[in-house]
This record gives sequence, structure tokens and C-alpha cells, in this order.
Amino acid sequence: MLLIIQNNMNLPFIRKAQLDDFNQIIALNQKHFIYEEKFTSTYNRSWPYLNSGREYFARRLVNDTAINLVLEDNNTIEGYLIGFISYSDARTVNPIAEIETLFFTENFREKGYGSKMINMFKDETKKNGAKRLKVMTYSNNLKAINFYKSKGFEEIGLILEQDLK
Repeated sequence: MLLIIQNNMNLPFIRKAQLDDFNQIIALNQKHFIYEEKFTSTYNRSWPYLNSGREYFARRLVNDTAINLVLEDNNTIEGYLIGFISYSDARTVNPIAEIETLFFTENFREKGYGSKMINMFKDETKKNGAKRLKVMTYSNNLKAINFYKSKGFEEIGLILEQDLK
């Protein structure tokens, strides 16, 4: 059973995401894409509202291997974590949990909610048999890199891209 972090009905709390959160998560994902423009120009701001974006979030919210969390404050989703557990024959350690997206609105950053969400995600994935946890972020997003390193993540690779002209 997923523990809900909540001290008082008026305080923000973290809970498992539900299908009813769909529209708010999509709106937050668009804000996330806008925020990420500091680090890359390759995101399509409209994607969360396109059919492919909506289908992606619908699948994530109902997938048995997904563990999705939201930060709720006064009936508004102010942050979310989209994650899942997968198995790969290419890896010697399995299954692996992955944090695909972690984002908070500006007023809810640097208040400990990211740490709490990651800890809840870790606990849930361990209960579900995960042996390793991974996350990816942009190499120029030093704030995120330092945050993840402070949570015990280590750099193990680098993804390189280039435009083809």
C-alpha cells in the first residue's frame, strides 16, 4: 500500500496519481516543457495536448508497471513523478525502475517534495522487485544533476545528439 504523506488537510500532500488527475498532469507537463526550454529547444510545447501526448499519459496512468505520484495542494496538482519498472535482457541487473519525469511548479520547488517523492517511488519500486533506479536529465541542468546526486544517483553515461542538416 502506498503511503500518503499528509500532516494536515490544508497542507500539500503526496499521493498516487489517479486517472482523474489526467488533465492537470497534462497541463503541468506543458509547463515542464516550457521550463526545459532553458536546456533544450527540441521539445514541442503542444505535445501534451496532441493525441500522442494524451495517449502517452493515459497509458502511463493505467499501466501496471507504472508508479506515478502527484503533489496536491487545495485540489490542484502542483507536481508529479511519472515512473515505471521494466526488464531488459540487455542489462544484468533487473528489473530497473526509471523516473521518467519529475516536475513541480515554481512555488513548490526546493521545499523537500522532490526528495519525498523519490523516496516514496524507491519504496514502491523495491516492494515491486526493482533492483536499480535510474533517471535522466540534461547535462546542462546542473541543479537537477546536483539534486539527483544528493539522492545517491551516480553518472554512468552520456547521451549525445546532433542536428542533421
